[in-house]
Formats: sequence, structure tokens, C-alpha cells
Amino acid sequence: MGSLFPIRRRLHGAASSLRAALSFARHEGGATAIEYGLVCAFMALAAIGGMRILGDAFTELFPKVANLFPQ
Repeated sequence: MGSLFPIRRRLHGAASSLRAALSFARHEGGATAIEYGLVCAFMALAAIGGMRILGDAFTELFPKVANLFPQ
């Protein structure tokens, strides 16, 4: 019978590959950065949309408020 060394080497290689894959899956730094970037992008879109909707109302409001003060 032959030695079991080649089988043991393959099992060790598979185990180290599995450990590397699990370590990569546990590392959440990149995913967290992407999530924060998406939240920031959505907040910027909401702010821009709100400013566009309310922009005309504020354009009309500020001169009215300014005319309330004597010069």
C-alpha cells in the first residue's frame, strides 16, 4: 500500500483554502464602506430633490420677508 501523504496534503490544502475563504467572508470593512456610500448617495438625492421642490417657494418667500424690515 502507498503512503497517505498525498491525501493528507490535499486535505490540508482544502482546509487552508476554507480558512482563507471564511476569513475573507468575516472581513466586513469593504461592505461597510459600500453601505455608507450608498446611504450618503441616497441622502444627497433626497436633499437635492427637496431643494428643487422647495426652491421656488423660498425664492418667493425671501423678498417678502426682506420687505417686512424697514430700510
